[in-house]
Amino acid sequence: MAPVFVAGGHTYSIDPMRTTKQLHCLRRLTHLVEGLGESLTNLQGQSDKLDLGRLLIAFLPLFDRVGSMKDADTTYIFAECLSTVKRSVDGEWRPVWVVGRTDPEFADIDLVQMFEMAGRVLAHNFSALFGDHMGALAGLMNEVPGTILAAGKSGAP
Repeated sequence: MAPVFVAGGHTYSIDPMRTTKQLHCLRRLTHLVEGLGESLTNLQGQSDKLDLGRLLIAFLPLFDRVGSMKDADTTYIFAECLSTVKRSVDGEWRPVWVVGRTDPEFADIDLVQMFEMAGRVLAHNFSALFGDHMGALAGLMNEVPGTILAAGKSGAP
């Protein structure tokens, strides 16, 4: 049974990603692991005193690696991940992303929701390979963009 979740007030399901697509996504994500590790190390012991400035500084290693990704690799990862996601619309499941296009099929899907969906897809498809660690990665992809946006909206320095 496909995992079902709610994001942005809409219900979504995740289909399995083809094995070769998993491999190609994993290859494109491997260089981010070092930056993610450095960023998480920077955050240790700071949860009670995080503001936007500290959060952004902590994630600079990850942002640096994301920034160095080729546009084609970034688009590939989002397209392949989100092409496995379907939204429930009037009792029908409609694709969120059609491979070959550059944006989601639904204009109300924002970047935070795209990260959340991609994280869920990666966790679902790579859990057999990485076990519980993929759940932690999905949680991070779900929380970090929203945390940064919330910190910015609160007016924190």
